[in-house]
Amino acid sequence: MVWAYGLMCLIYGTTFLAIRAGDEAGMPPLLFAALRFFTAGAITLVFCWIRHRTTFPTSMRTLGRLALVGLFNTTGVFAIVYVCEQYVSSGYAALMGATMPFFVVLLGRATGNVRLTRLQSLGLMVGFLGVLLVAWPGLHTGFAHFALCTTALILSQMMAAVGALLSGRLLKDGTSSFVVNGFQLSSGGFALFLLAAITGEFTSSQSVVWSDGLVALGYLTVLGSLVASSLFFVLVKRVGALFPATWTYVSPVIAVIAGHLVLHERVYLWTIAGAAAILCGVLMMNLRAFQTAWKVRRHAPTAETVQTGR
Repeated sequence: MVWAYGLMCLIYGTTFLAIRAGDEAGMPPLLFAALRFFTAGAITLVFCWIRHRTTFPTSMRTLGRLALVGLFNTTGVFAIVYVCEQYVSSGYAALMGATMPFFVVLLGRATGNVRLTRLQSLGLMVGFLGVLLVAWPGLHTGFAHFALCTTALILSQMMAAVGALLSGRLLKDGTSSFVVNGFQLSSGGFALFLLAAITGEFTSSQSVVWSDGLVALGYLTVLGSLVASSLFFVLVKRVGALFPATWTYVSPVIAVIAGHLVLHERVYLWTIAGAAAILCGVLMMNLRAFQTAWKVRRHAPTAETVQTGR
């Protein structure tokens, strides 16, 4: 579980840089997002059909719930993120993403599914403070765009929290995590295509650097949607929605490091302090889960033990 969480955080953290690269290449934002998610969803569903035919849902109720997950978790979230990253930094978009665990907690408490210990509550506060420290030096945008994008990005994380909790219920009902991921990606991507058509992106005369745009699209599709999203739903099925949602604390740290290595952006002392606070917050929130995973790994029988019976 720990390695899956770490890989998911690494991929998700670098997707902000890839989205910015696609925007700078001139890719129409909604069409850019639609191509990513619909393609990834179609590939996932084909894989499920070949390997696990019996796991496909048959009831209209389940299909409708899967479509809702796609609308909340994919369409609403990434329509906003892709558009807003034209006006605010990728680090700031990651900062707003860190509000998702708060909404998961609030919705979870309202439904009676989430209860926080004092240590976890303190971890939430420490982690969010760390995100503020990491992103603060990069907040250099005009007030109008800042206010509008901030409101929109917070709204997107409310929708992401709803999508995470809805997907958790589907997974508890026995629906395969890969099927949930495939349907939510494809349905969300289809809705993004509709939004792109409505906003006129199909007929846009905007100049596009296709070599850069397609590289960003490939990275986001294969790693960001196929690999990382599958890991997210596997984790939701195993430990609930709160623990996987904390990737939004780690991603700003990774986004800053990626920006420094790729774009040679300056790393401030506040950035280092914030990174430390973020990691401490994640550890405080999930200390029990990490301890459980370590015990399971430590006491799991090795291949030699299984073979020899020792």
